[in-house]
Amino acid sequence: MSVQNRLEEGDDKLLLVALRNVVKSKGFTKVAQGAGLQRETLYQSFLEDGNPRLSTLSGVLGQLGMRLSVTPQAKSA
Repeated sequence: MSVQNRLEEGDDKLLLVALRNVVKSKGFTKVAQGAGLQRETLYQSFLEDGNPRLSTLSGVLGQLGMRLSVTPQAKSA
């Protein structure tokens, strides 16, 4: 199953794991500062059982040069 399919099926933890890996590679402190967050808040948000706020996701994605996009679902036949 592709990553996109897993996300569409509701596997939101996959997205958090991927973002955690990117943030870790860039450095939690650097990303947190750029996103206007405390490092500890960022770290806790991306723990395995973390549940980041939309504002946290938006700030982190912006710092990483990305943004969240919403598209309509395909209609069922």
